[in-house]
Amino acid sequence: SGIFTFPSTGYYLITFNSTYSGTRDDGYITSRIDVTPDNSTYTTVSETQTNNGAGAGENAGAYGQCQFIFDVTSTSTHKCRFQYTSLSSGTTINGSTTINMTNMIFTRLGDT
Repeated sequence: SGIFTFPSTGYYLITFNSTYSGTRDDGYITSRIDVTPDNSTYTTVSETQTNNGAGAGENAGAYGQCQFIFDVTSTSTHKCRFQYTSLSSGTTINGSTTINMTNMIFTRLGDT
C-alpha cells in the first residue's frame, strides 16, 4: 500500500534518499515525506527539490535527500509514506537489486 508503520513507539529519524536519471526534461523533481498521527490525515513534513537540468536528448542524473524526526506515540495511528512529484515520462526513479540507489531508512533514536 506504500504506507509504513512502526514496530514500537519512540522517536524515529526517517531518511528518504532518492536518485533519478532521465533525459533532462523535468527541471525540478520533488521528493517528500508525509506523516499521519491519526491514521487518516497526511501532512508533508519534509521535502527536497532536485534539478536534473533543462532541455531534451541528454542523459542527466540527480540525487535528493530529506529527513524528519517523528514522535511515534501510537503504532496503530502514526504512519508515514513517501511521495514524488514532477516526474516526466523521460525520468526514472533509480533502483537496483544489488545496491541501494533509492531507499528509506528508519532509525529509532529513543523513547518518546
